[in-house]
Amino acid sequence: MKDWQNEILSTWEITIKEFEQLSKNIGELVETISEELVETVDFLTEQIDTYLPLEIEQFLNELFQPIVELEQVWRWENWENTEFEEYFSDFTEFTVNPKIEPSPELYPACMGCHQYHGRVYNGNILVCGMHPYGWEDENCPDVVT
Repeated sequence: MKDWQNEILSTWEITIKEFEQLSKNIGELVETISEELVETVDFLTEQIDTYLPLEIEQFLNELFQPIVELEQVWRWENWENTEFEEYFSDFTEFTVNPKIEPSPELYPACMGCHQYHGRVYNGNILVCGMHPYGWEDENCPDVVT
């Protein structure tokens, strides 16, 4: 009578050990997948941040290039249409999020800093994450070269 009880007990112990191993394997698999997912998302985010503004700017330049050429042709024909020039001047000089580089006159503390962003959004420049409006003098305490 004790044989079948011992057999059930040993089978139960084997089942528990196999379940523990399965749980451990699943945990490792989930951890590996989550690490790869984080790496993939970081890579895609970096690619989007790098290439999307360039692609948009290139698209807009291609879109407005015929207008610029048309305006130049009209100028060469000495056709003075100031209304045309006034209306389309905003479009011919349009860029998406232009980058403003720091200079001795403009944001001197930011020259050479890796944290400098310098992009314009809705007419407002975002200098960096630490000091969105820039630093007052030439010695920023958070500069990273």
